[in-house]
Amino acid sequence: MQVCAEAGGSLSGEHGIGMEKKDLMPLIFSRQDVAQMQRIKEAFDPGGLCNPGKIFPTAGRCLELFARRGRAVGW
Repeated sequence: MQVCAEAGGSLSGEHGIGMEKKDLMPLIFSRQDVAQMQRIKEAFDPGGLCNPGKIFPTAGRCLELFARRGRAVGW
């Protein structure tokens, strides 16, 4: 996935990013990108009922990836 992202590719296919790839989102999305996606999801699903825990990466894994890529750490 790293090679794909470095070549300008995407992590997702036609079905979006699933559970197995959600922790790799920092390879192609910035912290600000993910924050905006979370705000949009919260606007449409304020109770968090739709796909709970399945869309956004887990904090520990993302922080490790952001640190390796030299990006600002923290969500």
